[in-house]
Amino acid sequence: MWSEKDGFLYDLFANDSLSSTQGIYAFWALHTDVSLKDRLDRLVNHLKDTTKFNRPHRIPSLILQPSLNTKRMVVTGSAACGLAQTIWSSRVL
Repeated sequence: MWSEKDGFLYDLFANDSLSSTQGIYAFWALHTDVSLKDRLDRLVNHLKDTTKFNRPHRIPSLILQPSLNTKRMVVTGSAACGLAQTIWSSRVL
């Protein structure tokens, strides 16, 4: 679901609340014609943000989010390689 506040697409839980985790799955919208251009522009800006998806290992599955980075799990690489490659090759960056 679209968050006007964040300019991002989030997962919607069964209880109608939105996830607070920004993930690569949101960028599937770039390959559709269902979103408005201003929303897509805001979404692409997240890909350019060096504190989020524009990381040394392009394009991570999840943003660099301190609440997710613990001693047991550090998200720095791309686990969703197919979508990352699709985004990269579409040259939206």
